[in-house]
Amino acid sequence: MNCEKKLTASRSYILQNEKGRLVAHLPHLEEELEEEQSNSEILVKKARKAQEHIEQLTNDLASEGSNSHELENNIMFGDWLLLSAIHSFRSSHGIFLTNSLSFESITEYQQRSSLVQEERSVFTMKGNFRGNFSR
Repeated sequence: MNCEKKLTASRSYILQNEKGRLVAHLPHLEEELEEEQSNSEILVKKARKAQEHIEQLTNDLASEGSNSHELENNIMFGDWLLLSAIHSFRSSHGIFLTNSLSFESITEYQQRSSLVQEERSVFTMKGNFRGNFSR
């Protein structure tokens, strides 16, 4: 019986020591838990901000695509107007192009074409210049 009491007391002592060690370690574990919860909240906020940024970029991209399409349509309409004006000018002045163009008319056409390209590049640069400051 004495042996049983000693064994029970020994077990009780070991359990008390273990309980004390665990209770002492508990504040450290609670602190770690709070830190992990804080980190988790920060990550959720960052993910939310990233999602908002992605949505904004998607909207901006859609807007740019729309603007690009509109500009492309305007350029095509401008080309049509230019060709119409050239045709009207040629018709009114009796200038008709045939399949056998003379060297002079080809050179003149190339010069006009390069002039149109220069005018278009100036227009494009002006449009880009305005576009950079309108945002």
